[in-house]
Amino acid sequence: MTGYGRGEAAGAKSWTVEVRSVNHKFLDLSIKIPRKYLGLEDRIKKEISAYYSRGHVDVYVNPGAEAGDNIRLAANLPLARNYHQCLEAIREDLSLEAPTLAMIHSYKEIIVAHEEEEDLEAVWPEVSGALTQALTMAQGMREQEGEALKNELHQRLQEFAKTVEGIAQDIPGIVQRRTEKLKERLAILLQGVDLDPLRLAQEVAIMADK
Repeated sequence: MTGYGRGEAAGAKSWTVEVRSVNHKFLDLSIKIPRKYLGLEDRIKKEISAYYSRGHVDVYVNPGAEAGDNIRLAANLPLARNYHQCLEAIREDLSLEAPTLAMIHSYKEIIVAHEEEEDLEAVWPEVSGALTQALTMAQGMREQEGEALKNELHQRLQEFAKTVEGIAQDIPGIVQRRTEKLKERLAILLQGVDLDPLRLAQEVAIMADK
């Protein structure tokens, strides 16, 4: 069965989880999640396994945070001092203007960006909540599709049974008509010759099989 579900959870971040599934012989999971949250992948798989024993399941996990929200900047002060001293020496030797902050900042190593690690234990309840919503919604869609398919199959089986019943009821009439037709043909071919009822029945049976 196919299924789709979406779940949301708000906390430090606005989590969104989407689940898409299609029929498959075995359970095949594909989880799309930002690299820094890969530590949650096993927990996500365990949650999915509670709802799916087979099928191809795609899961998309989006923290919904703005880019750079966990980036922290730090100044490399020792390196900045060294740059400043070098620039001062150049200024004195060449009689240039004093080095400015903009000049020092042009050296990228002075301002260092650090990406803070996420607390996976803290974010897991939010991810799990959104995931459960998505899985529940997808499960409901699968059940609806399964119920519709069951009803369609039931209707077709009823129609087939009626057709078979009609054929079964018509068989005696078919045999009777073929018997009469065979008698007429044989009467023409064997004028004045008595017909063997057993032989006639055998011929009719052969014709009925055809």
